[in-house]
Amino acid sequence: MDDPESLDILFADVGAARDQHRSPFKFLDAYGVGDRSLFFGRDNEIRDLYARFYRSRVLLVYGESGTGKTSLIECGLRSEIPAEEALFVTVRTAQDPFEAVRRALQRVLGNAPERDLDALLRAVIEQKNKILVLVFDQFEEFFLFQPASVRQAFARTVQGWLEQEGNCRLVIGLREEYLARASELEPYWPGLFHNRLWIRHLARSDAEAAIVGPCEVCGVALEQGLVPHILTDLSGGGSEVELPIFQVVFDSLYRKALLETPEHPRLTLDAYRELGQIQTILGRFLEERVQSYGEGSELARQILKALVTAEGTRQFGNRQNIAIRARQFGPELSDAQVDESLQRLIGDRLVREDPDQHWYELRHDALARQIRQWMSGLEQDLVDLRQTLENRLLEYQRHGRLLETDLLATLPPFENRLALRGELAELVEFSKRRARQHKRLRFLAVATVFTVVMAFGVFSFVQWQEAKRQKVQAEANFRRANEAVDHFFTQVSESTLLNQRGSEPLRRQLLEKALNFYQDLANQRAEDPQMRAELAAATFRTAKIRNLLGDHRQAEAAYRQAIADFAVLARDHPEIPEHQSYLARSYNNLGLLLGDGGDAAAARTAYQNALDLLERLARDHPEVPAYQSRRALSEHNLGILLSDGGDAAGARAAYQNALDLQERLVRNHPGVPEYQNNLAMSYSSLGVLLSDSGDAAAARVAYQKALDLRERLARDHPEVVEYQHKLAMSYNNLGLLLNESGDAKAARAAYQKALDLQEGLTRDHPEVPEYRSYLAESYNNLGILLGGRGGDSAEARVPILKAAGIFARLTREFPQQVAYRAGWARAEGNLAWIELIARQPREAIASASRGLEADPQQLWIRINLAHGYLFDNHTAQALAIYTENKDRKLPEGKTFAEAVLSDFKVFRARGLQHRDMARIERLLREISDHGHDGSS
Repeated sequence: MDDPESLDILFADVGAARDQHRSPFKFLDAYGVGDRSLFFGRDNEIRDLYARFYRSRVLLVYGESGTGKTSLIECGLRSEIPAEEALFVTVRTAQDPFEAVRRALQRVLGNAPERDLDALLRAVIEQKNKILVLVFDQFEEFFLFQPASVRQAFARTVQGWLEQEGNCRLVIGLREEYLARASELEPYWPGLFHNRLWIRHLARSDAEAAIVGPCEVCGVALEQGLVPHILTDLSGGGSEVELPIFQVVFDSLYRKALLETPEHPRLTLDAYRELGQIQTILGRFLEERVQSYGEGSELARQILKALVTAEGTRQFGNRQNIAIRARQFGPELSDAQVDESLQRLIGDRLVREDPDQHWYELRHDALARQIRQWMSGLEQDLVDLRQTLENRLLEYQRHGRLLETDLLATLPPFENRLALRGELAELVEFSKRRARQHKRLRFLAVATVFTVVMAFGVFSFVQWQEAKRQKVQAEANFRRANEAVDHFFTQVSESTLLNQRGSEPLRRQLLEKALNFYQDLANQRAEDPQMRAELAAATFRTAKIRNLLGDHRQAEAAYRQAIADFAVLARDHPEIPEHQSYLARSYNNLGLLLGDGGDAAAARTAYQNALDLLERLARDHPEVPAYQSRRALSEHNLGILLSDGGDAAGARAAYQNALDLQERLVRNHPGVPEYQNNLAMSYSSLGVLLSDSGDAAAARVAYQKALDLRERLARDHPEVVEYQHKLAMSYNNLGLLLNESGDAKAARAAYQKALDLQEGLTRDHPEVPEYRSYLAESYNNLGILLGGRGGDSAEARVPILKAAGIFARLTREFPQQVAYRAGWARAEGNLAWIELIARQPREAIASASRGLEADPQQLWIRINLAHGYLFDNHTAQALAIYTENKDRKLPEGKTFAEAVLSDFKVFRARGLQHRDMARIERLLREISDHGHDGSS
């Protein structure tokens, strides 16, 4: 085949008027009501739409990008509804949705007087005397570009129209991947999910009708065999055809035929073959058009990239913000350059312009996907970050919320390329200024903070009690003292350094100082609701400190007092959501405390109370993501409680509830790493549950999702050491699962990744014992893997020796830490087994003895000790241990005797024999048989 003909000549005159011939195809434009005579292949969907239109006042049309949803609504449905019966008004919600509806309605009324939006909508219905059908097209833009507060306000406004205006209906066009996001609108728009139609790509038979029908109408001939040949190529042997490529191919053939025989255009197989690779035609057309601009090609690329979202969809822009966005992808552009480039792109049918508002956008998301492929990783990050900032600007304008420090921390590497201007630049500067102020407060030296805070706190607290004549000033002083102590408490309770060796007495002393302040405060009483709230909050913090200090009984009492206080405040002042929020937090923390104490029933009740409160808060205040986040954490905590209690189904449901909430938070707030971290935690917990339940495949999926999130967090936030620690834990969990599933090679790779991270953490942060503990655990797990299933005992010995050494040092440094002592015992017990397999019974005896010294309650280590004595020919000592412990139960349910018999089978399989093994087996079986009399 010859080289494909350049697509440039096929589109050379795409901007010229064509009065002589009507094109049977639409390229990347949607069909409108005037195109009904050309709209073929969708008769079944049109009938379904027509029937559903009258079924409910809300109709949802959803499907993949490129399935023709807009054409079905604007051409198919509108052509079926008589014009005298209904007035269709199409609205795009990428910009301010309220203003978009206002402009659309004002166009209907012409020069109408200014009025509020509700009155304007009523005026349209009354003056036109028709059903008003608001068509929210490309409605995924609503979720992409509008913050939660705007979405909620708009949903409530539309709810009012549906309830009060009998002649108002909604038709919504939505990409199917945003269907879950639409669930937040269901409480406001009745029937949203009950009256929906899924639009799929054209079936081949329908695609043939969509080709032949328009060509017959427009007098365009088709060579025999052309249509089935092209459809086979377009469907890839499948049963469906993608509309964007379909339209571009046939529009290209038509324009080529029009150039060659304008009076009698005919589409031929030869012309089709000249197009080249069909699946890449759109990308090639786009590339060739841009290349044809010569020196202006890079400028055009900048403009086109500025019209693409972080998700690879199109977005609106006016000349000004297109120029600002384009700065991310190259040099600064003048107004004249932007205008000239936009006009060329419009002429080439790549970009369209809203004639009223002079907004510009790509003609189709198919183009956006191609353009996104041009972007480097850095450019994609810039688009994502700017989109996040633009959404946060709307939040700031409505609610005064500045940017979080985590988001600000991501900006420095990108600020020069972002070229922030105007309101966005001001928002960033205001947020930085506030963050600097907070940072100065947070990073005062602990001793200075402690001295100043306590002195000021006592002085102000006395003032508050005694200076009734100066009540306002005294209360102000008190609140400043309270805030300062809050900062102090947060620093002490969360400090990594104060949790380390040698710091426990200081940490306890500092926490007790804060406790005394809060305890004195909590014992006061006040009539002022604000002061009552401060006192209740002090009780809550008292409970937290009691728990940190290990005073669990007093912590429980304080939490119950906080619950009682906040319940009264929430009842008396339902308009203040913070009271309900504190009440929910108190219930959640009480649930954690009760669960750790073994009272599962009471803990479950506490969690449920927290969830009921948080569900109501999240519903009533969707603009506050913290309520959704706390609700998800309570669901997660409930899942852990149910899992520990053996209720796997209940735990899985709770974890799934947490995941649904956290997935939504991550989508809506991609710049908040805390939400990604919490989502990873829930996936990890679900993975543990699924693994314990025997569903290894599902567990692996959950672990992998946690791993993906934590890898991204560790990469994007290298300054947050905890993210690297959590990532290592995920690799370790995955290694355990893979080992249990028999995939030793993959398990070893996972353990090695965990070890690489943990060795770095231990090297860089030797003051944090937790990192050393997890490093030892990973070494231990790797050793078990290497020594199992006929493995190399010499190779397995190395990591387990490392684990035992680390745990032994931790036990000496922190003798009160039971977990370190248990880890040491576990490593020594595993080492004893490895020594047995390696035919080193004396070393096995030594390791098992050290393990039992660390933790005498580990019965399985006693078995390894007995085996060591047996193979070292101290049969009497071995027999004594075997018989003394024969009926004791191991944690997994086996008796001591059953475990010994099982080990003997392993020894024989490994070629290990002892002359007394058969005798001991008979003895243990006889003892076991005689020891059971049938009683229960």
